[in-house]
Amino acid sequence: MEDNTEFSAESFRKSWQQAMNGQTLPLAQLFEDIDQAEVPKFGSAKGLIKISDDFDEPLEDFEEYAP
Repeated sequence: MEDNTEFSAESFRKSWQQAMNGQTLPLAQLFEDIDQAEVPKFGSAKGLIKISDDFDEPLEDFEEYAP
């Protein structure tokens, strides 16, 4: 970040005068940092998820609802 003290002091004086005259001035503006967003890597979760062999079998709790 660049520091320009002379510009900052003049800018502050102008902003202070505007505020003293009753104007509402923004204090800060926030932006989402889209450059730092991570892109998911294909296959990065390989081996972290295990599906049991009986995954497609009917559940015992639902036998009364089965045809």
